[in-house]
Amino acid sequence: HTVVVEEGITHIGDSAFEDIQALTAVTLPSTVTSIGDGAFAGDSSLAEISLPENLEMIDRDAFEDCTSLKEIVLPEALTELASYAFEGCTALEKVTLNTKALTSVGTSPFYQCSGLKTLVIGDTVDVVTYDFLNGVNYQKSITEVQYEASNEFTYSGSEYTLCGISFADGVKCTVDAKGDLELSLDPVSGTDGSITWEVADDVLTISGT
Repeated sequence: HTVVVEEGITHIGDSAFEDIQALTAVTLPSTVTSIGDGAFAGDSSLAEISLPENLEMIDRDAFEDCTSLKEIVLPEALTELASYAFEGCTALEKVTLNTKALTSVGTSPFYQCSGLKTLVIGDTVDVVTYDFLNGVNYQKSITEVQYEASNEFTYSGSEYTLCGISFADGVKCTVDAKGDLELSLDPVSGTDGSITWEVADDVLTISGT
């Protein structure tokens, strides 16, 4: 069974489609900007949903226990991802981050997503935060980080290591067309007590004692 929500609807209400076991696909209009608490929770057959580009907020438990959902793309306009939004989506394997600035991330939005293996950072991303990385990798199951095309984003928050990549606060991350990640200090030079650092020609030089 497929649900098609018509253009003009801006909000999917709390528990609007909760526990509809026969629901397999949902089409949302471009006008939807928010998805309410538990809106699709318990829809165990839901395997396909495309989140609209204008979506700004996904509320708590919105997709809890959607155990057939394998992939989700977080769209460009999204700024708020609430706690446990995708809790228990055990078939979820891939999350693509296409957001410009997802700055509000609740507690463990991907809690008990034990099958989650791949994080893709899209070329529209401006900011990646500690809360998001820690949330998407809550189960410590991420084994691959992918990048789309050429991109530059800034990391914000406590230092976090994911798939051998160390992210640190204020560091600009540049991704080239081959998908390789380079980290550069921002600013490119500075002094902290007796330590001085400078970045030139992709070489970091540290001096002092």
